[in-house]
Amino acid sequence: MVRTTTGSKEKECFIKTYNLQKVYAYSDDITVTAATVVENDKNQNCLLAAAANCRLTLNEEKSQIREATLVMLGYKISFSKVEPDPDRLQPLLDLLPPTSLKELKCASGIFSYYSKWNT
Repeated sequence: MVRTTTGSKEKECFIKTYNLQKVYAYSDDITVTAATVVENDKNQNCLLAAAANCRLTLNEEKSQIREATLVMLGYKISFSKVEPDPDRLQPLLDLLPPTSLKELKCASGIFSYYSKWNT
């Protein structure tokens, strides 16, 4: 993942203009994906060359290179699976049992969202 200083729309335009493969923009992030390390390196090098060509500023301190797992938008994403971020899920596991109908409805709504993760 590479963090940049430009907005999301500008990054999306940048990605399309340079026809970058498996490169995605969200908020202040640009995420490079791949099925293999070799493909990842190729995609990342294309991104870095395009960024240098158009003078796009990359924040090297915040950059994460060759990460096997990415935590983003409340999910933990890896090559083989997507699961809820344990840090975001823990407060739900720590909830006290509901004591009123209103609390029960609220808890039911919260847990119904996470029910897709039950196996």
